[in-house]
Amino acid sequence: MHETFPDKLKEGTRFKKLARINLIGLVFLY
Repeated sequence: MHETFPDKLKEGTRFKKLARINLIGLVFLY
């Protein structure tokens, strides 16, 4: 359990970064 928690945290931060990049891309597209 303790080993999988940091991995989930990493995935969360990566997803947030991707979402932010996608949002910026959408703004530039419009």
